[in-house]
Parts: sequence; structure tokens; C-alpha cells
Amino acid sequence: MTAIIKSRKKFLVYFFSLAVPIIIQNFMAASLNLIDNIMVGRLGDVSIAGVGLGNQVFFVLQLFFIGISTGGGLFTAQFLGKNDRDGIKKVLGFTLIVGISVSTLYFLIVSRMPGFVIALFTGETAVIKEGSAYLGTVAWSYPVTAFNLCVAAVLRSVKRVRQPMTANIAGIITNTIGNYLLIFGHAGLPALGVRGAAIATIMARLVESGILVYFLAHKRHTLPRDIRVMFSFKLTLVKRFFNLTSLMIIKDVIWGLGVTFYMAIYGRMGTEIVASFNIVQAVRQLSFIMFQGYAAACMIIISNLLGASRFKRATRDVGRVMKITLVTAVVSGLLLILARPLFLLPYAVSEAVKTIVYNLLFIYGFLSIMQVYNMVIIMGVLRSGGDVRFTLFMDLTAVYAIGLPLGFVAWKFLGLNIYWVFILINLQELYKLFIVIARLHSKKWQRNLVHDLP
Repeated sequence: MTAIIKSRKKFLVYFFSLAVPIIIQNFMAASLNLIDNIMVGRLGDVSIAGVGLGNQVFFVLQLFFIGISTGGGLFTAQFLGKNDRDGIKKVLGFTLIVGISVSTLYFLIVSRMPGFVIALFTGETAVIKEGSAYLGTVAWSYPVTAFNLCVAAVLRSVKRVRQPMTANIAGIITNTIGNYLLIFGHAGLPALGVRGAAIATIMARLVESGILVYFLAHKRHTLPRDIRVMFSFKLTLVKRFFNLTSLMIIKDVIWGLGVTFYMAIYGRMGTEIVASFNIVQAVRQLSFIMFQGYAAACMIIISNLLGASRFKRATRDVGRVMKITLVTAVVSGLLLILARPLFLLPYAVSEAVKTIVYNLLFIYGFLSIMQVYNMVIIMGVLRSGGDVRFTLFMDLTAVYAIGLPLGFVAWKFLGLNIYWVFILINLQELYKLFIVIARLHSKKWQRNLVHDLP
């Protein structure tokens, strides 16, 4: 019994030594968006709605980033379990090529027609004007963001979690100062409104990338100094990476498009609804921070074990992670409900928007328990073994057979209010809960992906 207790304590120390820096990093990343929301929120409902829709456009690209960086992190962690350092370097080089290429193409498309893109979500002329001003500028940050996310994912997977955290802290400081100076026009600078928020975001991303480049170039123990090794990957790695990540990206994009369709439904319900959901999404990001850290730490630990073919140990450690997740999820959901008035304090929005946000957060407090539990299983456990086909099937059915049809019918044909539309869309989380738990216990996700790679 004493040995079991010591083993549990040792695991908890190891788990949180990985999770806490990632949580801090995620908090900094979410704070960057939250600060944008709060400061832009001082400009009124129309501005915050426009920025919210501009960020929704980025959300689709972000899903691609998540697929590439998660794939890179997964292969890196399994190569680490195999003790293959050159394999890690090649993964970094390959993910950078793919991530930066796709983000540059997305930037070129979005930056040339921001008004058209925003108009896909809303017919409000004022919102389209503000949204296009923000989107046309912030799109310049997309290639830099791709670089940052790919490097950070690989660093975390080799257990260098503090370097990305340091970069994020510098980024959030830069963004905060930039927002203060450029949105409202302080220190003799012009008041640029939402365009100022976009410029501050670009500055923050550049600062982050500069710090990450420094770590790569000056820390021999971290990752490569020899650029040639990074780009000497073989076709075998490329094929296996794309076999896994292409499905992962398709899965994330399909899910993300569904979420984007949800925003289109909300957008047709009026500017106040869009502004409300922008605030709710900011709070949702904050509530997810701890569990994103749990999922990332879980994937690192379990991928290492699977790369070493230690399947029994992986099963035991997954059980420990999910117990931690369940307890934390319940506490987090209750705290979110109790803290609702605090989330509204920074916003200078209408009373109608405040009322909608207050009520939506009450509903979300309960839904969040299921959402974060599902997230840790999907992103922390199933992805550690590359179980992407199952998650692709799950998201297709959850979004397009449950969430989207129920939400559309509730809004278009039944004329239900925003609260019922929100609840019906999120019934998909209950469906997910049952099938991911069943998949977890099946152990079909336990696969060594790198055992035969040179």
C-alpha cells in the first residue's frame, strides 16, 4: 500500500510539473485574446461583435494549426520515448514547412477580401465595417502564429515547457501595452480602434517568435542548431505524418466549420447576441485553460509510454489523469457559475448584452463539466495513440447529426430564444461523453506509431 501511495505521489508531481507550465502558457495565450476583448469592449457592442467575427475566421485556420502542431507534438513525444533525437528534429522541420505554407496562403486570401468574409456571418453593415478593419490587419500575424505554435508544440513534447511559457508572457505584455497605446491613442499615437488591437496582436506574435528563435539557436539541449538535420526527413515519415495529421486536420476543420455555422446562426439573431457570445467565448477559453494543460501533459506522458510500448503503464496513468480531470471539472464549473458577475465587470456593453451573458454562463457552467472531460479524453488520450478515425466519426455525427440540425431547427423553424438554441446545440456533448468513455475502455487507441521508423 505504501508503494502504491508513493507511486501516485510521484505521478502527481510529474504530471503537474508538465501541466502547470502549459496551463500558464495557455493562460497567457487566452489572456491575449481576453485583453483584446476587454479593451475593444470599451468601444461598444458593434466593435466587439466585429472583432469576434474576425477571430472566428482565424478559428478555422487555428484548427489547422492545432492539427499540425498536435501531430508534431505526438510524433515528437513518441520519438522521445524511442530516444530518437534526429527524428524529433525532422518533425520540427517538416511541421514548420507545412504550417507556414498553409498559413501564408490563408493570409493572402483573407487579407484581400476581409469585408466579404465577415459578411458571410452577418448582414449588419456597421459590424462588417469593424470586422473587416480588424481582420484585414490581423491576418498579417497568421504565418508568424504558425511558426510559434509548431515550435511550442515540439518544445513541450521534449519536456521543455518553460520556453514557450516565457515567450507567451512576453507576448501578453507586448499585446497589453500595444492595445493601450493603439486602440485609444495614448502617448501621442493615433486612436486606431479595432485596427490598433490587430496591430498589437501582430507585435505580440513577433515578440513570441523572436524569443522562440533565441531558444532554438542558443540552447543546445533543446532542439537543433543544425538546420540541415531539420529538413532531411524521409518520405516514410512524411507519409505516416500525413496519414495521421490529414485525418486530424480534416476532423478539426469539420468540427470547426460546424462551430462556425453555429456562429452564423447566432449572427443572424442580432448584434447583441454576437457581442454576448464573444464575451462568453472569452470566458469559455479561460475555463478551458487548466484542462488544455491536462490534455497536453497527458498526451506527452502517454505518447512517451506508447512509443516505448509500455501499454499497461499507459492504461494506469490514463486512469489517474481522468480522476484528476473529473474532480477539477466539477469544481471549475461551480466556480464559473458563482463568478459570473466578475466576468462582466470589465465590459462597457449594453444591459441587454450583460443579461444574455449572465444567463448563458449559468447554463455553460454545467455544460463545461462534460466538455472538458470529453476534451481531455480526446486530445490527451485518444490522440496520444493516433486514434483519429474514431474522433473523426465522433465529430461528424456530433456536429452534423445532433448539434447543427437541432440549433438550426430551434432558431429557424421553432423561433426559440438564444438559451434554448444554445442548450440544444450543446446536447452533442452528452452524446460524445458516452462514446469516448466506451472508446477509452476498449484500449483500441493504444498504438506505437514510430517503432519501425528510421
